[in-house]
Amino acid sequence: SVGTGSSGLQTAVDALGDKYSPTARPDGKYVLNIGHHVHGGEIFAPQHGVVHIVDGGGGTEGLSYSTVKAGSQWRTGHFEHLRATVTGASIQLDFMCGPVWPVKPAKEPCTQRSVMHSSTVSAGTGSGGGGGTAEFVTNPGLETNQNGWTGVYNGNSTVARSSAAAHTGSWSPRLGSKSSGLTTVGVNNVNPVWVTSSSAGTPYSTGGWVRATTAGSTVRVAVKEVSGTSTVASAQSATLTLNDTAWHQLPALTYSAKGTGNQVKLSLISTNLNTSRALFFDDLSLTAPN
Repeated sequence: SVGTGSSGLQTAVDALGDKYSPTARPDGKYVLNIGHHVHGGEIFAPQHGVVHIVDGGGGTEGLSYSTVKAGSQWRTGHFEHLRATVTGASIQLDFMCGPVWPVKPAKEPCTQRSVMHSSTVSAGTGSGGGGGTAEFVTNPGLETNQNGWTGVYNGNSTVARSSAAAHTGSWSPRLGSKSSGLTTVGVNNVNPVWVTSSSAGTPYSTGGWVRATTAGSTVRVAVKEVSGTSTVASAQSATLTLNDTAWHQLPALTYSAKGTGNQVKLSLISTNLNTSRALFFDDLSLTAPN
């Protein structure tokens, strides 16, 4: 999401993907492109069948993302390194937490040598099928606007674009409450809905980060499949209690669509916010296999 690179190089890489990726041919093996130099870690949804990664989380400074480019699924300015584990035709990619940057020790805190983010890409097997995942969320952190994250879960909920906290970049969605007593509130994905036409049997997986202003706040993730005005089915993650005010990954949730052509809507819910408590979300994600 930072730097410009070479348009000629992008054209050449895209052309290789159009010829040798699993989306171009059943036995395609070109699934991954890794770049360096930029002092940050980032992963993009497949472009022309190829997953693109920046693995440059080192150097003498920690990177900040002032803008986020389309397709960016996850980013970090914390020092990191990439671990790749190859099993058969699949590669598991783990971004590993590096040391603290002494200038800003509280920047994107994580435990050194822990996994910050994981993704898996797969090559073709000769029998069809693609590699990597498709990302549906095109506004993961509200860096330029609030599109997609304006829906409120109920009348007590307040949702705003805030610069008070960010996991990456400078902005994030803030969930608050109008109630003086602890109550359930949430933010719904609307305008636009990220998944407008589901595919039956396809697993949709959520992701993202959350931070509480007050320890003890709770959060869970919910997915609802909708046909017209009717709910087809729904699912919820386990509830996570945030015992501090650091950033944490949202609880995992994978939902398999029941029908084809339906909307899949994402909600982020807390059961115990009031006017003095809030949650911030960032790097939100909703993916499905290609």
